[in-house]
Amino acid sequence: MALKTAPLGGDVVGRRRDVVGVHGHDLIRFRFTDNHRLTKSCCRMENGIAPDWDRLVFSDRDASGPKGEPKTSSGAVRLGVITMTDKFWNIDMVRGRQARDRLPRRTDGSGQIDWNEIEVALIDTGYTEHPVFGPSQDGESPFVRVDDGLNLIERGRRPFDPLAYEGTPGHGTRVGSVLCGNLPGSFVGVAPGLPIVPYRAINHVVIHSKQARKHVAEAIRHGVDINACEVISMSIGLPQMSLFGQRHLGEAVDHAYERGIVLVGAGGQVVDRVTYPGKFSRTIGVGGIRDDRMVWFEYEESMAQRSIDVWAPADDVFRANSVLTDGSVSAGDYGTGDGTSYATVHVAAAAAMWLRQHQDRIDDLYREPWQRVEAFRHLLAITSQPVEGDYWPDRSNGILDIDALLGAGLPAPDDLAYQDRKAQDEIF
Repeated sequence: MALKTAPLGGDVVGRRRDVVGVHGHDLIRFRFTDNHRLTKSCCRMENGIAPDWDRLVFSDRDASGPKGEPKTSSGAVRLGVITMTDKFWNIDMVRGRQARDRLPRRTDGSGQIDWNEIEVALIDTGYTEHPVFGPSQDGESPFVRVDDGLNLIERGRRPFDPLAYEGTPGHGTRVGSVLCGNLPGSFVGVAPGLPIVPYRAINHVVIHSKQARKHVAEAIRHGVDINACEVISMSIGLPQMSLFGQRHLGEAVDHAYERGIVLVGAGGQVVDRVTYPGKFSRTIGVGGIRDDRMVWFEYEESMAQRSIDVWAPADDVFRANSVLTDGSVSAGDYGTGDGTSYATVHVAAAAAMWLRQHQDRIDDLYREPWQRVEAFRHLLAITSQPVEGDYWPDRSNGILDIDALLGAGLPAPDDLAYQDRKAQDEIF
């Protein structure tokens, strides 16, 4: 397989019959013709602009080993070629680009998605200003609803993540960038520009303490009752709790379910047990997969079959980050992250896209609020892609496919089953 890259530090990708290069700040995607020859006609950029071909490096190297030396189109420069996965492989795997094409656009000529009133509550460590969330002015972002959020740790303040604490500082920014980041030409999330409401509820994604779980419960109720968020994303969890220890959290989950809010929770990867709140039967539990479509982290199978509703990318997911330098928070380098935290926001994005796609029909069809949750769960299963490998025998719940999800017909209300196992009483 021939590869291409751009000089001056550009990345190159060889993945099946696709090749991706970085040309300046632009992502270039190439596709081979049947005879494995690259031509200018098979190239496109994310922003639709044609590349400067004289600055691209050509290579005859094959994925199995070198078969020639790279050279520029003028034959003057010799550079090495780096093979790596497409930095946005995760969006391609869940068919996010195709799904975005289905959604309505704003009428202001920007070409951006019109999300109407759809909002996602992101319950995490809070937010930081970052270019992927659009140009900030006085802490305001075009699509991060900062003042609608809640800071449950430094009460009375905005849900800003100060990064200066022990735990998982910056986690909310990292997962938020994958959920909704939108920096044209450099970074795109699964649902670019999707409005989110940030909640600073935790300092650590493993919610060991009762106080942390109470904060998450309060954030859920606030997202439901005050902000009317249609989706709640929780890239957090704890593998095991007592009935007494989880009651606040379970009651909040029940409250959201009865009001038709899609709660998405991470499966976790600390031990082979799915974590709460993703483990609750009334939430959408998410497991992680790799770019080879195999399960990234394996749980005890009977628990996974009961609690994991869908699988989504969790390994080497390209994300933004913020850093603390001399007491000041600023945008850090881009990089990759691992974990079901990232898988979770893929599914939260899918829920928001699905609700936007069918907004009016869902309201008309499902008279009982819980039915929209169960309709989403049902469609996740029947539209999912197969998981590779021997670990996951249950082919009914596979890898997220957002395009198929949005294209599927809505199930009839009579075909949906009410989940009568209340989270406040559910311990397993």
